Amino acid sequence: MIRFTWMWLASLGLAFVSLASAQDTLPSCRGTDVSKWHSCRGVLDEAEFSYAGDFRNGKFEGRGILEFTGEKYQGDHYQGEFKSGLKHGFGVYFFSNGEKYAGHYVNGMRHGFGTYTFTNGRAPLSGVWSNNQWTGKASPVSEERAEQKKTVNP
Repeated sequence: MIRFTWMWLASLGLAFVSLASAQDTLPSCRGTDVSKWHSCRGVLDEAEFSYAGDFRNGKFEGRGILEFTGEKYQGDHYQGEFKSGLKHGFGVYFFSNGEKYAGHYVNGMRHGFGTYTFTNGRAPLSGVWSNNQWTGKASPVSEERAEQKKTVNP
């Protein structure tokens, strides 16, 4: 079992190294027609936002940083993964008021495990999210730990 774990961790480490090096080898996007930006890294400045990161088929795809400059979300920014122009995968969304969400996104919405941290001292919401809503369910690890604590004699 220990050998399997070491082999798995080693292969996981190699996967991260190859992913990181693949991310670094993207060429710069060329031209001003964003719809033609494919498998490249570029910067896009629009009236409502600025984006620096990876593009595929003219959309945010891969890793990037999205900063909102428009009035509605001014000061907010997101660092993480994108797919088809939407937040998708792991990322951290920083709100202008200091709050933040760190976790998984699916099709632009908080979905999967994540933690929302408040600035007013309220306890963070950490656990499973579905369609931008916290489900109130703790993570599987936290539930397992809670079960273990119940079975331990005082």
